[in-house]
Amino acid sequence: MATDLSQEAAMRKLRSTPVVRSKEPMPAETRMEIIELVQTNVDKFPGKWEQCARGIKEGLDRKFGQTWHVCVGEGFGFNVTHQAKNMLHLYYGHVGVVCFKC
Repeated sequence: MATDLSQEAAMRKLRSTPVVRSKEPMPAETRMEIIELVQTNVDKFPGKWEQCARGIKEGLDRKFGQTWHVCVGEGFGFNVTHQAKNMLHLYYGHVGVVCFKC
């Protein structure tokens, strides 16, 4: 029983911690802002990826200027051209998120 609870706690922690997949260098402030926006919007709109992407994009446009693009979903691939130091690919639980500025 105790093992089941510890495994469940470990899985809950894994789902609540974003896993950053980008190797692109990015300013720490921008990276942390994107991670906070992703966590907030994925938790606020579970399963509604279009609304989630819109919320993240609007937050990034307000904070860092126009032309941000955001993709949110469970199964996709991507190949994008972006400004240097302005792309982040991460997973938050089972949801993949790509944010980039072009």
